[in-house]
Amino acid sequence: MRAVIVDDESDAIFTLELILKEYWPEIDVVGKYMDPYKAVDAIQTIQPELVFLDINMPGMNGFELLQNIKNID
Repeated sequence: MRAVIVDDESDAIFTLELILKEYWPEIDVVGKYMDPYKAVDAIQTIQPELVFLDINMPGMNGFELLQNIKNID
């Protein structure tokens, strides 16, 4: 299963990725983004099955990010 992590804190991304590798090795993190605007483009291009998304980010919160993604399955 392909996943993307979006968080404005690099420590949070690092920690989540470690937890995923330890407990859910079948999840392949194919993208990590600290910039929500870049994440929108990447998610639309990569089309991961799973997105780990921070809610409180500067510039665009997690709900706004979701609203900017077309064709969410």
